Amino acid sequence: MGDAERAGLPHRPDGMKIPAAYNTAIQNCADKHTEVHLVDMHQVFIGHGIHCTHFWREHFDRHDPHYWFFANIEDPNERGYDVIRRMFLTEIAKVRNSFR
Repeated sequence: MGDAERAGLPHRPDGMKIPAAYNTAIQNCADKHTEVHLVDMHQVFIGHGIHCTHFWREHFDRHDPHYWFFANIEDPNERGYDVIRRMFLTEIAKVRNSFR
């Protein structure tokens, strides 16, 4: 949501633009290489940040209303890393099965 100051970090007016630029750069790189498979962690992690328990918000996940980030709000916590692991294993299986 771009309000990192609610987590104790300084206000950054361009806070949402920075990860968007990184995601665009990663997508552009992946698009250039057919052997690269992009795993869209951003979409899966939406709703699991500092507002994860706010049931009235658009991205509330009623099936898993838990926080997936470490205290610095940039790195995943154990639950977040587990989600990443499962996402990568799912993508690996999907790509592997496409060769059969």
